[in-house]
Amino acid sequence: EYVSAFWNPVFKALNLIDQKRNEIVHWTTLVSIGDAVGVSLVPPNIYDLLADQPAQPWDIARLGAYSDECSFYLRLINMFGFWTFSEMKVADIDAQRKTWLDIFQQAPVYPPPDNHPLSPNYVEP
Repeated sequence: EYVSAFWNPVFKALNLIDQKRNEIVHWTTLVSIGDAVGVSLVPPNIYDLLADQPAQPWDIARLGAYSDECSFYLRLINMFGFWTFSEMKVADIDAQRKTWLDIFQQAPVYPPPDNHPLSPNYVEP
């Protein structure tokens, strides 16, 4: 069943993505000047940085990783809509459709393994 196996983990991942998005849009820019100049996003309450487990600041690398994660889930949901509502009956298309329907029977994993069609390292067989 698509709902329990696929969508529950997707909704959980989207909830975490939404929490990260809230940090990005509501946090404050911090410019660090030292050996090198750096810019990052930090919680608006500076005392959060002094907590036992301070929130991790958002730097360029973390923002890029977040963007990649958003892109993966966007493409995954688009593929779900395309392949579950598609009624094309061409041999090559049927093989691809079966691959995707098999993917939608299980919880998605991020980052995807190299054999996943949405992996940046995927090589089509």
